[in-house]
Formats: sequence, structure tokens, C-alpha cells
Amino acid sequence: MAIKYKTYDEFEKAYLGKAVDYDHSAGVQCVDLADQYLKDCFDITGVWVSGARELYSNFNNWPAMVKNFDRIKNSRSLIAQKGDIVVWNGGKWGHVGICTGKGDIDWFECIEQNTLGKHEPTQKVTHYYNKRTGVDSCYPVSGVLRPKDQKRIQGTTEKKKTTTTTSGPKQVSTYNIQVTAKSGLNVRSTPGMKGTIKTVVPYNYIYGIVAEQVVSGETWGKLMSGAGWINLKYTKKVGTVKK
Repeated sequence: MAIKYKTYDEFEKAYLGKAVDYDHSAGVQCVDLADQYLKDCFDITGVWVSGARELYSNFNNWPAMVKNFDRIKNSRSLIAQKGDIVVWNGGKWGHVGICTGKGDIDWFECIEQNTLGKHEPTQKVTHYYNKRTGVDSCYPVSGVLRPKDQKRIQGTTEKKKTTTTTSGPKQVSTYNIQVTAKSGLNVRSTPGMKGTIKTVVPYNYIYGIVAEQVVSGETWGKLMSGAGWINLKYTKKVGTVKK
């Protein structure tokens, strides 16, 4: 019988609000939740660290991690996805959480433990990549470990996956959007995260959209100027085009 792995949603439902002491050592720590996640969702065990930061800095020491995850450095183009393991470098030990998929290029939400160093149970917390707040004592973020097999996270079938990406761009009646990402929004050469970043459009500016294309479940819009494509998740529809 095949092993039944938890999806991210199943994992969150199982542990949110609970205190996980995976190794039964030093009480409830942030790494305990990460270890439980690796075991339940990927059948990975034995990733022992003296501090959470080593999950990122010593990533290449564990073949099972290299096989199942991509290590992505923190940058202005990073947007955490559901199921990403986010690792901080600061403080005495660093910190780690598992991303819920909510956020943009400025902020993200994750589930984590020991947020303030008082052995807090699993909870949802909002953080910024490049700005310190009251809960970001371990700032800065080093980067994320992204699962290579997204079916482990989403629980989707191959049939469902084929419906999330169109074969090409769809022309639409021109409409206007306003950028809602406060640090601006990347303009890419092609729709999707694999497109080369050409420029950044500023927060609150308004642009015309003339075509759309769905890539990996997200809708991208082609700028009327021809400059490239933007992720419409970080915009809202508005009125007049800004000259």
C-alpha cells in the first residue's frame, strides 16, 4: 500500500493551535514543526540541526532535502508559495516556518511555533521579507525551501493540473488595473514566474491590460504599453489609464 502523505492543508488543519515537540528535547521549538512537516508530507526524517538557520545554510548536507526541495535565496522578486519552508538567519538560532501561500513581494504568512521564544504553539503569523517588526526578531529572511513536487502540497491530480495553464494568451477588451503591491510589481518578459524581469511598475500606478494568460493557476496580464506581463493577483481593476 502506498504511503499517504499529508497535503499542506491537511498538515495545517492537524497542527494549527497545537504544540509540537517532535524531538522531545528543549520543549516546543520552531524546528519541531518543520521536522513534523518533513515527516508527514515528504517522509523525510533525520534532518537534525543545532539551529533553524542550518536548514537553509546546510541544505546540501541532506540528500533527501536536495532531492525534494529547491533552495531559493531571498530577493526582491521572491514570492513565497504555499508549502515553502521559510528560514531566517538572525538571532541566536535563526527561525523557521511553513508558508500558507498568502502574501506578495513585501510580506507573507506562515504557520510557526516559538514565535517570541516562549514556546508558543503553532499559529499563523504575518512577516515581512526585508523589514523588521515586533515578531521579526530573527530578521532577515535567508530564503525558502520550495517543494519540487507541488502535488505533495496541493494534492492535485495531473488532470486538474492541465486545466490551470492555458495554451496561449487570450486577448481581452482593454481594462485598467492599479498596482496594490506596496514595493511595486515585477514586469516579466513572458507570463509566469520563469519570465525575465524587465522592470518594476510602482505601487498605486494605473495601467491598461490587453491580454491575459493563466500560468500555474495564476492570471497574468499583458500591459497595453507592450512592456511585458504582470501578475494580476497584486492588482485591482480601476478607471482611467495613467499617462
